[in-house]
Amino acid sequence: MVIRLTPDQCSSYWEDLSAGIKASMPPFSVVTEEGLNEILRKLLAEDMHAWVMIEDGNVLASAITSFQVDVGTGDNQLLIYSLFGYRFIKETSWKEGVKVLGDFAAMHKCKKVIAYTCVPRIIEVAKSLGASANYVFLHWEV
Repeated sequence: MVIRLTPDQCSSYWEDLSAGIKASMPPFSVVTEEGLNEILRKLLAEDMHAWVMIEDGNVLASAITSFQVDVGTGDNQLLIYSLFGYRFIKETSWKEGVKVLGDFAAMHKCKKVIAYTCVPRIIEVAKSLGASANYVFLHWEV
Protein backbone atom coordinates (compact mmCIF):
# COMPACT_ATOMS: atom_id res chain seq x y z
CA MET A 1 0.00 0.00 0.00
CA VAL A 2 1.28 3.47 -0.92
CA ILE A 3 0.09 6.39 1.17
CA ARG A 4 0.76 10.10 1.20
CA LEU A 5 1.83 11.41 4.58
CA THR A 6 0.11 14.40 6.14
CA PRO A 7 2.25 17.38 7.16
CA ASP A 8 1.98 16.25 10.82
CA GLN A 9 3.17 12.78 9.86
CA CYS A 10 6.08 14.29 7.90
CA SER A 11 7.14 16.10 11.04
CA SER A 12 6.73 13.00 13.23
CA TYR A 13 8.71 10.77 10.85
CA TRP A 14 11.23 13.39 9.76
CA GLU A 15 14.24 11.47 11.07
CA ASP A 16 13.44 8.48 8.85
CA LEU A 17 12.36 10.60 5.88
CA SER A 18 15.47 12.77 6.03
CA ALA A 19 17.71 9.69 6.16
CA GLY A 20 16.08 8.46 2.93
CA ILE A 21 16.39 11.89 1.35
CA LYS A 22 20.08 12.14 2.27
CA ALA A 23 20.73 8.71 0.76
CA SER A 24 18.95 9.52 -2.49
CA MET A 25 19.52 13.23 -3.06
CA PRO A 26 19.61 14.21 -6.72
CA PRO A 27 23.10 14.81 -8.10
CA PHE A 28 22.51 18.54 -8.51
CA SER A 29 21.67 19.02 -4.82
CA VAL A 30 24.10 19.27 -1.94
CA VAL A 31 23.04 17.73 1.36
CA THR A 32 23.09 20.43 4.03
CA GLU A 33 21.05 20.94 7.17
CA GLU A 34 19.73 24.14 5.62
CA GLY A 35 18.64 22.25 2.50
CA LEU A 36 16.97 19.50 4.52
CA ASN A 37 15.17 22.13 6.61
CA GLU A 38 13.91 23.70 3.38
CA ILE A 39 12.55 20.34 2.23
CA LEU A 40 10.82 19.87 5.60
CA ARG A 41 9.37 23.38 5.36
CA LYS A 42 8.01 22.56 1.90
CA LEU A 43 6.55 19.26 3.14
CA LEU A 44 4.81 21.06 6.00
CA ALA A 45 3.46 23.67 3.56
CA GLU A 46 2.43 20.87 1.16
CA ASP A 47 4.64 22.28 -1.59
CA MET A 48 6.33 18.86 -1.58
CA HIS A 49 4.75 15.50 -0.74
CA ALA A 50 6.04 12.54 1.25
CA TRP A 51 4.93 9.02 0.38
CA VAL A 52 5.58 5.66 2.01
CA MET A 53 5.11 2.14 0.72
CA ILE A 54 3.92 -0.23 3.43
CA GLU A 55 3.61 -4.00 3.15
CA ASP A 56 2.81 -6.37 6.01
CA GLY A 57 3.24 -3.51 8.49
CA ASN A 58 6.76 -2.70 7.26
CA VAL A 59 7.82 0.47 5.48
CA LEU A 60 9.51 -0.65 2.27
CA ALA A 61 10.23 2.72 0.68
CA SER A 62 9.76 6.45 0.94
CA ALA A 63 9.53 9.07 -1.79
CA ILE A 64 9.37 12.84 -1.98
CA THR A 65 7.54 14.44 -4.89
CA SER A 66 6.79 17.96 -6.07
CA PHE A 67 5.01 19.61 -8.93
CA GLN A 68 7.03 21.41 -11.54
CA VAL A 69 6.24 23.21 -14.74
CA ASP A 70 8.12 22.50 -17.97
CA VAL A 71 9.73 25.85 -18.79
CA GLY A 72 9.21 25.38 -22.52
CA THR A 73 5.70 23.99 -22.82
CA GLY A 74 4.16 25.08 -19.54
CA ASP A 75 3.04 21.49 -18.91
CA ASN A 76 2.68 20.39 -15.29
CA GLN A 77 4.72 17.36 -14.20
CA LEU A 78 5.02 15.41 -10.98
CA LEU A 79 8.71 15.04 -10.15
CA ILE A 80 9.89 12.16 -7.98
CA TYR A 81 12.56 14.21 -6.20
CA SER A 82 13.89 11.37 -4.06
CA LEU A 83 13.14 7.68 -3.75
CA PHE A 84 14.64 5.40 -1.15
CA GLY A 85 14.05 1.69 -0.57
CA TYR A 86 14.59 0.28 2.91
CA ARG A 87 14.14 -3.33 1.71
CA PHE A 88 13.71 -5.28 -1.51
CA ILE A 89 10.53 -4.23 -3.32
CA LYS A 90 8.63 -6.62 -5.55
CA GLU A 91 7.70 -5.48 -9.04
CA THR A 92 3.98 -5.69 -8.17
CA SER A 93 4.54 -3.18 -5.36
CA TRP A 94 6.44 -0.87 -7.73
CA LYS A 95 3.52 -1.12 -10.14
CA GLU A 96 1.10 -0.07 -7.41
CA GLY A 97 3.34 2.87 -6.49
CA VAL A 98 3.55 4.06 -10.09
CA LYS A 99 -0.25 3.85 -10.37
CA VAL A 100 -0.82 5.81 -7.14
CA LEU A 101 1.60 8.55 -8.21
CA GLY A 102 0.14 8.58 -11.73
CA ASP A 103 -3.40 8.97 -10.38
CA PHE A 104 -2.23 11.76 -8.06
CA ALA A 105 -0.47 13.49 -10.97
CA ALA A 106 -3.55 13.19 -13.21
CA MET A 107 -5.77 14.59 -10.45
CA HIS A 108 -3.48 17.65 -10.42
CA LYS A 109 -3.49 18.05 -14.22
CA CYS A 110 0.06 16.81 -14.75
CA LYS A 111 1.06 15.45 -18.15
CA LYS A 112 3.83 13.19 -16.83
CA VAL A 113 5.47 11.68 -13.80
CA ILE A 114 9.22 12.23 -14.11
CA ALA A 115 12.24 11.02 -12.16
CA TYR A 116 15.98 10.58 -12.41
CA THR A 117 18.08 7.79 -10.99
CA CYS A 118 21.37 5.99 -11.36
CA VAL A 119 20.15 2.83 -9.60
CA PRO A 120 20.09 -0.07 -12.10
CA ARG A 121 17.22 -1.90 -10.33
CA ILE A 122 14.98 1.18 -10.43
CA ILE A 123 15.79 1.74 -14.11
CA GLU A 124 15.05 -1.92 -14.88
CA VAL A 125 11.72 -1.92 -13.02
CA ALA A 126 10.68 1.46 -14.43
CA LYS A 127 11.32 0.26 -17.98
CA SER A 128 9.33 -2.92 -17.32
CA LEU A 129 6.43 -0.69 -16.20
CA GLY A 130 6.50 1.36 -19.40
CA ALA A 131 8.83 4.24 -18.49
CA SER A 132 11.22 5.66 -21.02
CA ALA A 133 14.83 5.61 -19.83
CA ASN A 134 16.40 6.90 -23.03
CA TYR A 135 17.98 10.07 -21.65
CA VAL A 136 21.02 10.68 -19.51
CA PHE A 137 21.01 13.44 -16.90
CA LEU A 138 24.07 15.66 -17.22
CA HIS A 139 25.39 18.17 -14.71
CA TRP A 140 28.52 20.23 -14.23
CA GLU A 141 29.93 21.79 -11.09
CA VAL A 142 30.18 25.56 -11.19
